[in-house]
Amino acid sequence: MVVIKYREDLLIFSKWFRDVLVEHLDIDKPISVDMHVRTLNVGECDVVVKQGSKTIAIELKRKDYAKVIEQAVKRRDSFTYMYVAIDLPAYAVLAILRKYRDTLDYGIGFISTMDDCIVIRSYSRRISESKRYKTLLEVIE
Repeated sequence: MVVIKYREDLLIFSKWFRDVLVEHLDIDKPISVDMHVRTLNVGECDVVVKQGSKTIAIELKRKDYAKVIEQAVKRRDSFTYMYVAIDLPAYAVLAILRKYRDTLDYGIGFISTMDDCIVIRSYSRRISESKRYKTLLEVIE
């Protein structure tokens, strides 16, 4: 487990990871990061970030996007926010999302580790957010 106590502690992490933390947490308060965390009845999660009652799960895969999306959907209800981080460029992540649009209904965010950015931000299962992202995917087709 890693405990992030000070803002400068974030510098050891990739930009995309720092962006996830800044987006959802108070970075001036301690944050814990655990790797390969067993969850009840839904298997192991690659990265779990905790701060108070908020949790962020991140499933990591190099290329197997079908498997990582399946894992994220299965584990989504166990966490406040859920991300899928894939080692593909952002345009490839968007192409994948065109095939898996319903994934957005779960509030799952997507990250391109290759381009070091959040492609779609995670949210707390608000259907209005899902519709906004689905419309965006239609526009860029």
